[in-house]
Amino acid sequence: MKKIYFILPKLPVRLLVIVLTLGFSFSANGLSNHPLTANFQDDAKKTVVAIYPFTSHRSYRYEHAAGLGNAVEAGFVRSGRFVVVERNQFEALSEEDMFQEASATEIINQAKRLGANIIVTGHVVGVSEGRMLDSRRRPTGRLFTDVSVSFKIIDVETGAIEMSETINGRGIDQTTAAATQAAYQEIDRLARAHVGMYMPQRFALMSVESTNERKGEEFLETFKIWAGSENGLQQGDVLQIYQVTLLTNPNTQETVEEKKLLGEASITEINSGSTSTCRLYQARRNGGAILELINNGDESLVFEYQGSLDPEKKSLQDILLGN
Repeated sequence: MKKIYFILPKLPVRLLVIVLTLGFSFSANGLSNHPLTANFQDDAKKTVVAIYPFTSHRSYRYEHAAGLGNAVEAGFVRSGRFVVVERNQFEALSEEDMFQEASATEIINQAKRLGANIIVTGHVVGVSEGRMLDSRRRPTGRLFTDVSVSFKIIDVETGAIEMSETINGRGIDQTTAAATQAAYQEIDRLARAHVGMYMPQRFALMSVESTNERKGEEFLETFKIWAGSENGLQQGDVLQIYQVTLLTNPNTQETVEEKKLLGEASITEINSGSTSTCRLYQARRNGGAILELINNGDESLVFEYQGSLDPEKKSLQDILLGN
């Protein structure tokens, strides 16, 4: 058994070590049971996530923390890729604890008893509400709610804070209550997007659906993957397509993974619990090389879901993991 070091792009985590058994059998397209694309969905192999009760700065009502915690917990459950420990399994928060950020040291022992692999925490650090105005600063009749949350992912085994970000959600609607709920849902999407980038999923190619041709060169346009709603995917989610090379470090004799980004694709349709249709972005530029690898049955090609960062959008606010 060899150790494969997965070097994840754009992550604060320096290195995640995943041990895989090499020597899987390959399907006709060379990917279904490839060690680089194997993705297990049965509960026994899912990551166990504990959503610790969210807390709030004393300047804001605790209802915001409770509402955000409910939204994020429900989102993780709906994603289908985690076993989620119910928040009521944790010890009840005292009034003092409700209004201070959770201490990692204090909650890790609780999470261990509950069998969690990672803990997700949130602390409300900003809330603002008001009326939407037009370009002439006249009321539009719509209201907004902005919420900012300090969001953390903690590794239960090591106690390390693997990710710490402040994420912001805005909701706009006809009433304050509706706008607030929309802001909670935006925080939910952003929170799970962070988790998706921290713990990416890999899927196998199912089939090529359509190609096109330019100047005599054929390129990939649409394709299907072996992943769907049961994997927590939704229409509009984005995949990264990589060519992966496994290298042996001569000093340690351990296998290191290097990734070359070939392109990105959007999921245009969820066909079933285990299949989806995807459209390649910039197909004319990227589709030829990807199609050639597919046609050659190249085992280095992988389809990875990191949390749906849409390449046509520029800010973290545009990340959608799906509800």
